[in-house]
Amino acid sequence: MRTALLIGGSGATGGLIARGLAEQGLEVTILHRGVHEPDDIAHFPHLHADPHFEEPMREAVGERTFDVVVATYGRVRTLAPLFSGRCERFLAIGGIPIYAGYLDPSATHPNGMRLFAREDDPHPDTRQMHPEGAATFASKMIAAEAAVMAEHARGGFAASIFRYPVVYGPRSIGESDWSIVKRVQDGRPFILLPNEGLGIITRCAAVNCAHAVLLAVDCAQARGRIFNLADDDQYTLGQWTEMMLSHLGAKVEIVGLPRSLTWAAAHLTPLSGTTTVHAIVDASLARQVLGYADKVSARQALAQLLDWRLANPPAVRDERAWADPFDYALEDEVRRRLDRLKTDLEPIARHAPAVHPYPHPKAPGLAPDHRGR
Repeated sequence: MRTALLIGGSGATGGLIARGLAEQGLEVTILHRGVHEPDDIAHFPHLHADPHFEEPMREAVGERTFDVVVATYGRVRTLAPLFSGRCERFLAIGGIPIYAGYLDPSATHPNGMRLFAREDDPHPDTRQMHPEGAATFASKMIAAEAAVMAEHARGGFAASIFRYPVVYGPRSIGESDWSIVKRVQDGRPFILLPNEGLGIITRCAAVNCAHAVLLAVDCAQARGRIFNLADDDQYTLGQWTEMMLSHLGAKVEIVGLPRSLTWAAAHLTPLSGTTTVHAIVDASLARQVLGYADKVSARQALAQLLDWRLANPPAVRDERAWADPFDYALEDEVRRRLDRLKTDLEPIARHAPAVHPYPHPKAPGLAPDHRGR
């Protein structure tokens, strides 16, 4: 029987990948730190080690070899050479912050990440990035992918890399579902959204991410390739919030904040609002090479997530680690001042006439129409 090692396993896509590998006929072993042990992976053989460091990994793996290694967690730059020559397929998970303009929008011109970024788009020039932490993070992501592809080029294994966007689903990290659910449960009359709620950061349901990874296991054309992942349907943050409120049956007003006030709702954006406003990737390569199509639509996956969240609210200790401070007093004050500004500006409000630029003559003729067009 073919064998597979899944590094990670306790996050949103881990259990789905483990189950999918088993369904493909592989004997699956899971290696992770053991801090979290979800029920859906408990029946798989386990190795406990910290995949961020080489020595404990060597000790845990010993002389084992595998047909497939899927690295969803850990320091991939260290893992790639460790498994070179010890597996046939090496599937590594990265992310879209590797694109220029994502982590430091001001380091690119024009500002921000290029829309519909493709897998062969340039990496950021980390020398131009600020703050230092963003540059360090980007450098590590670039080095991780380079390490994987270097071992692929040497023939140590056949590699594929998957760039995850914002992943949502049960046990997802950093998703904003609880921010909305808790405000509804607390009876909040409005929800503040950064950037008028118009920002779009590519999302992919955990079940769809796992599906794409599994499609690549035995796909010869996937070897040596990097893939963006994304749901077929994408939405603005405002639309996403509308769908959430609708599923929850909540009548809550959505209040869009101008960009200068994004800090008041930065918990709803990646890395607390320090990243690009829009991060939209082109995921067509996964469709062309892997035959990818959504297993579950974005609307269905969001509904499933909300139902799971209602049944599994975070523990108090977990909520303390959430990026959202749930500072309702601050939100109320921001809303009051926005309403006051709107009232103060009303006397000077100017409304553009509803006129389009094309001629609309009232009668046949060659002269300009009645509006001079």
